[in-house]
Amino acid sequence: MKLCILISAFCLLTSVGFGLDVSVDTILAPSGTVDSGQSVIPRMVVSNRSNEPADSVNACFMIDDGSGGYEDSLTALHLDALATETLAFHGWTPRGRDSMEAIAWTECDGDTFPANDTSRLRFLVRVKDIAITQITVPQPDTTVDSGVVFYPQCRVWNYGNVSLNFDVWFSIGSFHSTRNLSLIAGGATLVTAPDLYTATTGIWGCGVGAIVVGDLHPENNFKGDTFTVRGTISESVWARVMMSDTVYMGDTITPQARAGYRGGSEASFWLSFSMSDSAGPELYAESSQVILSPGDSMDLDFPTMCFAEPGAYLAVARAWIDSEHVAADSRYFWVVPRPGIEESPKPQASSPKPRPTVVRGILFLPQSLLTANSSLLSADGRRVLALVPGANDVTRLAAGVYFVRAESMAAGRGLPAVHKVVIQH
Repeated sequence: MKLCILISAFCLLTSVGFGLDVSVDTILAPSGTVDSGQSVIPRMVVSNRSNEPADSVNACFMIDDGSGGYEDSLTALHLDALATETLAFHGWTPRGRDSMEAIAWTECDGDTFPANDTSRLRFLVRVKDIAITQITVPQPDTTVDSGVVFYPQCRVWNYGNVSLNFDVWFSIGSFHSTRNLSLIAGGATLVTAPDLYTATTGIWGCGVGAIVVGDLHPENNFKGDTFTVRGTISESVWARVMMSDTVYMGDTITPQARAGYRGGSEASFWLSFSMSDSAGPELYAESSQVILSPGDSMDLDFPTMCFAEPGAYLAVARAWIDSEHVAADSRYFWVVPRPGIEESPKPQASSPKPRPTVVRGILFLPQSLLTANSSLLSADGRRVLALVPGANDVTRLAAGVYFVRAESMAAGRGLPAVHKVVIQH
C-alpha cells in the first residue's frame, strides 16, 4: 500500500516538472587576480533546471569597486528546458585595488527555488603603479664641472599592491643605461645606473623611466630634469701675446701678455712668458699669478728685456694650472737695427752731405720712405733687391756699397732720391 502511494506521488511530481527553476551556476570573470586599469568582461553561467522553457529571464551582474560601482543586466532572455548558457556583459575596467566582490543573479517570475538565483565571488585587483619620484644624481637645475664622472641615480616607489620586476632606464644626450629592478609592494629604493656618465659642457636634459606593462598611472613612469655642465677652468682660460711685430736693437722693452677667463667661478692660475731666437734656445722666461672673475681679462707686464742681436724671435704666453699647460698663444717678431733712412721732421733749405748707412744682415726701411718702385742697386747700377717696408734680409748679398733708390720719395721732402748703404758681414 505504501509503495503504491510513493509511486503515485512520483508520477504526479513528474507530470508537473518540479516547478520553474533558473539558477546562477558560477561566476567566470572577474575571478582570481585582475589588473587595475585592464578591461575585464564579466561572465557568468546560468541554467534552467526545470523541464519547461523559461521566458523573460533577467540576468544581472554587479561589482562594488569603491568608485561608483559596476552594474549591468541582460533582459528578456529565453532558456530552453534543462539548458545551460554562458552570459557575457559589457566590459569593466577596475580602478580600485585589493579585494572586491562580484555578485551575479537572475530574475524570473515563477521561480520556485530562489535560493540558487544568486552567486558571489571575491577576487583580487592587482595594482601596478611604479613612480619615478626624484632624480637624485645629477641634482636638477644644478651646475657641475666638465669632465666630472658620476653614476646617474633616481628614487623609485612601488605604489601598487604587488611586487614587480621591471627595467629602469637613464638617458643624458647620447648616454643610455638600463638597470633591472625588483621592488616589493609599497617599497621605495634608490636606483643607480650601472654605467658611468662623463659630463661635457652644455645644458643637458636627464631622463629616467620605468618600463611597466599595465601600469595604472603610466604618467608617473617618467621623470625629466635639466642640469648645466660648465667648462672647467682649464677649458675657460685663454692667453694672448701682446708684443709688437718689430723691436729695435738696443731698446728696452716690456714684454706684455693678456689673460682671460670665460668660466663660471673665480679662477686662479699662472701665466708664463718666454722668448727664444730662431735657433730655439729660450732667452727669457718669467711668470706671474693671475686671479680672475668670470668674464674678466687682465694685461700683465713682465720684467724688461733688451735685445742686442737682430733676427726673428718667438714670444710665447702660456697659462698653467697645477703644472698643466692649459692655454697658449705665440707670435713671431723682428729685432732690427735702427732705421737706415730716417724722415726729416721738415724740409730744409740746405743739408750736409748724407752719410752712408752701414748694415749687417738686416736693412730696415720705414714704410713712409718707400714707394712701389723702391729698389736696392749695386755699385754698377744693377737692381739686386726689391725693397719692402720693415726688415729686408741682405745676408745673401756680397759685402760692399749699394744704393737705395725710391723714384718719388724725395718729392716735397727735401730728401735724396738715392741713399748710400754699406753692407758688412
